[in-house]
Amino acid sequence: MLRRKIAREGVSEAKEQEEKGAAYMEWYPEAKIRVCEQKLRGLPSTSIMNQELEFRSPSSFSVCARYVSGEVGSFRKRYEGRELLTVGDQVDCLLDHATDWGILGVTWAGWAPYV
Repeated sequence: MLRRKIAREGVSEAKEQEEKGAAYMEWYPEAKIRVCEQKLRGLPSTSIMNQELEFRSPSSFSVCARYVSGEVGSFRKRYEGRELLTVGDQVDCLLDHATDWGILGVTWAGWAPYV
């Protein structure tokens, strides 16, 4: 009896995980397209990264947001509050992100950036 109960619970838990996975897979491509659209429109990379962090990791968002926003004097801080950036401004912000020791120091060792 106990084995059957455990087996039933395991099956229902597996189905629940499968449904969550399916819902995530339906959402994921739409979210990536939305992020690409925001980048092409010229939204600051800091605001896009913060949106993604808030969705993916709400519990650690406030800590991560400080790293993403940058130090005083960084390009990211200089453009903070602007709605749209020129291509040159976007490049400055992205290079600032890519060379920030604060971000590099806390990034996961297996991190693999891709579009």
